[in-house]
Amino acid sequence: MMPPMKRPYSEAQTHEPGERFSKEEVESIIRDALAAESSDYYTRSDLMDVADRLGIDRRALDQVLAQHAQKSSRSASQQSRREEFKLFLMHHGGRFVMISLFLFLLNLATSRFVWCIFPILGMGLGLGFKILERIQNPNQSS
Repeated sequence: MMPPMKRPYSEAQTHEPGERFSKEEVESIIRDALAAESSDYYTRSDLMDVADRLGIDRRALDQVLAQHAQKSSRSASQQSRREEFKLFLMHHGGRFVMISLFLFLLNLATSRFVWCIFPILGMGLGLGFKILERIQNPNQSS
């Protein structure tokens, strides 16, 4: 029976059992192995097992996991604020467009003087201030 083929992880050199790997090579090997793995999620105990086998201190791993959780939490709240702001813009911008269109059509039907520009400019100014206020105070709801 033939021995299994070895896959080189670094193009510069291949390693035999017992040889040492640099941090960059370990990162590359682990990244490649995770990409080839069929599982999409791993548990905290899976990470602890890998850390133990690699000689990584559990406290260091706990600290990194806590930082990761904080980053994920901040990222989710930023995404939520972005979504709220998009809804805010769609809601108020949609109102502005609909009312402006109505005023324009009313103006065409009733007069030769273009009077609709004045209420449209006033509403646009109000909408602009509302958007600036929302940008400066993102936690405010409207």
